[in-house]
Amino acid sequence: MSIRHRLLARWLGYQIVWLACATGASRGAGWLGILASLTFVAASMRFEPLPRGAMAVIAASAISGAVFETALVQWDFVRYAAPWPSASLAPAWIVALWLSFGAVIPSMTAILGNNPVRNGAALAFVAAPLAYGAGARLGALEVIRPAWTAYLVIAFGWAVLLPGLIALSSALLPRPHGAAGAP
Repeated sequence: MSIRHRLLARWLGYQIVWLACATGASRGAGWLGILASLTFVAASMRFEPLPRGAMAVIAASAISGAVFETALVQWDFVRYAAPWPSASLAPAWIVALWLSFGAVIPSMTAILGNNPVRNGAALAFVAAPLAYGAGARLGALEVIRPAWTAYLVIAFGWAVLLPGLIALSSALLPRPHGAAGAP
């Protein structure tokens, strides 16, 4: 399978996980997203040339996501559907989504050009509020504070977290050959 096909397959797989997490949570079935995420991560690891490095990126994504999402909940920016294990913490399904996102990060470094950290920050600043807005429209979350404030916090948070995860991925994993800017 070519590098482009692997990148496309990984992105499509992640979109399926995102949809499973959002729709499952909106229906009170957060377990559906967790199951989809674990399946996706297991499948993604099958194609990783350096599984230890990839697992470190995946774990860092899940941990930083759990902290960030819990902060959003604690500061009353968002309220999540299917809030298990606690309404005051990031729900398990959103942490599972961040776990899956960690499996996509190596692919992101391959497509974000010669400066993936800077480009990742710009992408995150724009795309994260759009994703949260879509999740809200599906019923997976509710924005509590004035929307512009919440979305601005989300944009800045992601614009910090994603570049950090990309930098970690770049340090631990080689860029795939044949990708933009790769050797």
